[in-house]
Amino acid sequence: MQSQAVETPKEAMNIFEYRAVSPFLQAAFRALHAEQKQRFSLRALSRRHGIRSVATLSMVINGKRKVTPEVAEKLALILKLRGVERRYFMALVDLEKCEDLHARAEVEDRLLAIRQGGSGRSLDSEQYKFLSEWHYVALFVLVGQPDFRKDPEYLSRRLRDRVSPKQVEVALDNMQKWGLISVEDGKLVQTNGPVVKTADDIKNLSVRKFQRTMIKRALEAIFMPVQQREITGLTLAVAKNQLPELKRRIRQFREELDEFAGASGTPDEVFQLNVQLFPLTVEAPK
Repeated sequence: MQSQAVETPKEAMNIFEYRAVSPFLQAAFRALHAEQKQRFSLRALSRRHGIRSVATLSMVINGKRKVTPEVAEKLALILKLRGVERRYFMALVDLEKCEDLHARAEVEDRLLAIRQGGSGRSLDSEQYKFLSEWHYVALFVLVGQPDFRKDPEYLSRRLRDRVSPKQVEVALDNMQKWGLISVEDGKLVQTNGPVVKTADDIKNLSVRKFQRTMIKRALEAIFMPVQQREITGLTLAVAKNQLPELKRRIRQFREELDEFAGASGTPDEVFQLNVQLFPLTVEAPK
């Protein structure tokens, strides 16, 4: 029997809101169940679409079994995923299989690119561009300095020639379009308009890409003269219930440094501060 796609409620199909396969499948199949009511049957769906068994389909939906490429194709048909939605789903399937961090980063970048061509509601394009290209943030900070010069060649050199003058020009034009900077008395200045900000714990892919880029810059900074950088670390034992307070203190420290730097005279450089807190161990089995 030829497989036929099943209609699902459109409001349940905003796949771009999901970062993993299983949560999306659970939501989509709940919506399918609500729509079909008594006619809904996982057993009938698995039989109709050539999925090995209802148990296999159930385990895939609940994240207890990874999705194979063959089953992914059948799920895309069942849920009527086409075009950019189908490509996003297949990328989520690829992400689930990644064990190597570099491979995961590549798939996450692919997800970002697909989402840019998909749902505008799920990812603000200005935030994506601003955070995924590190030089946007650096240029935004430079615009706020008293000695700022709108000279792409000069600014390219100030960014250690890591971006071209053309990239500088495009970034400044975009930030002006987004209302982050404006022209006053013939000079570019930061505005009081929309500020690109994210919540501390947001798991947005664009923020993670920015963080990866800045951590890479920190690795390269190891080879700078010690007079120009400070790279240090602390390994400590932590009780799990102390973690929220540790995170609060790190955020408070970050805010205090920001206030200190803003009140400490005329700045002449842009620095990046990375504070990373992450576990090196797993909890001991009980």
